Amino acid sequence: MSIKIGCGAWCFTRTYKPPFEKAIETAGNLKFDGIELVCFSESDMDEYYTPGKIRELVKLYRAYDLSLSQFTIWASMVEGLVSFDKQEKQKSLIVLEKACKIARNLGAKIISTVSHWPKGLKAPISYPPRYIYTWVPGIDQFSPKLRFDLPKDFLWEEIWENYMDSMRTCANIAKENDLFFALESHPLVIISSTDAYLRLFDKVASPALGANLDTGCPLALREYLPITIHKLRGKLLHVHARDGDGLLCYHLPPGLGIIDWDSVMEALNEVGYDGFLSIELTNYEEPEKYAKFAKEYLEHILEKYE
Repeated sequence: MSIKIGCGAWCFTRTYKPPFEKAIETAGNLKFDGIELVCFSESDMDEYYTPGKIRELVKLYRAYDLSLSQFTIWASMVEGLVSFDKQEKQKSLIVLEKACKIARNLGAKIISTVSHWPKGLKAPISYPPRYIYTWVPGIDQFSPKLRFDLPKDFLWEEIWENYMDSMRTCANIAKENDLFFALESHPLVIISSTDAYLRLFDKVASPALGANLDTGCPLALREYLPITIHKLRGKLLHVHARDGDGLLCYHLPPGLGIIDWDSVMEALNEVGYDGFLSIELTNYEEPEKYAKFAKEYLEHILEKYE
């Protein structure tokens, strides 16, 4: 079993915005196998991921014997993928093409983004996937009812077919750049569940298309991770490793929540997964402490498969 343990650069920055040099140094000093870099905005592509900076970043992460597990772009950068407006969609595809070139020059083999929610869907907070409960940060007044506003003339099949067209084109763009395109599911987005992944892969039968499995998301949807892993056999490109309490918090370090990581590792071994487990912490007070804990916890379980 040749699974490698990595981490997102944002574990150590408290933000998804650059610079990431210090994060790379921290991951290297903690002896991770890899680092995952992220692009938060189009301006980051022009102002941070310049040819010179890319060369510096590659030299830096290689100096610490790290690999680049994948290059992630913020979903809002390509939100036109869900649009019915051809110009809006084309603009996002151009952004993806540019991001693919950056990913390739950085040395990544995978480019990833999170799936989108239907355009016009609104929740009481700005990011609908976090609105799983009626009382969450960002809501000033409590309501006992879970309520969304659907866009006018909501026709799911049209939304689905339009998004499948976008996913097909994204996979083709990634393939043309010698990359894989990994889509990440979140609650309440178009590709939100394991079975939605399966329907996607049936509809877009591209060898370049796969899943970036965020372990916190199936947990939030009450899915059992080993079953999810078996369902995604052959399509798992990358795994974001985080834990949850099964109630409200789905951003715990692996080992501090209710996920049975022994069963997860067993399932990953059975399906032949040999990619990265990329630890994902968000805005922690002591990120190095918890990243180190999670890394050592997962490595201890992996020792059983050596």
